[in-house]
Amino acid sequence: MKVSDDLKYKGFYEMLYVIHPTTDEDEQKEVREKLLRVVTENGGQILKEDVWGKRRLAYEIRKVWEGVYVWVYFRDLSGRVPRALEGTIRTEARILRYVVIALPKAKLLQDEEQAARERVAAERAAAEAAAAEAAAAAQPEPEPEPEPVTVATDTLVDAAESAAPPDDETSA
Repeated sequence: MKVSDDLKYKGFYEMLYVIHPTTDEDEQKEVREKLLRVVTENGGQILKEDVWGKRRLAYEIRKVWEGVYVWVYFRDLSGRVPRALEGTIRTEARILRYVVIALPKAKLLQDEEQAARERVAAERAAAEAAAAEAAAAAQPEPEPEPEPVTVATDTLVDAAESAAPPDDETSA
């Protein structure tokens, strides 16, 4: 059981690299695809890629103060991918800096816990929304109020006069 737990958390890597800011969109895409291809061709699996865009560098590199940041999260059980990436990146002039880091088990556990918390929160929100919807559907709709009846006042006065008993003055 211990071996499978160790394998579960083995071989996860993060890579961050900075592309020269004068590189146009098509060339940036070409560089990104080239590095992703190196990962997959060497037995790795791309889990996520995030282009952060152009940002200011902490210090000047090759006479520039900006670069396009790209973050990649991948898995490699063979251990060949980091060396292959290093060889490719060293020959790529459009990349200013890079770093590849093997993620420790603690970081992966923390990410799993965070994902579980987010999943539970989403399930709770969905359950609350469903309960509110069910409660709204269970309440009977109020009956509409009857419309007021309008009667002409002239008719009521005439009817009251005709229904009145005759005056006693004429008979006395």
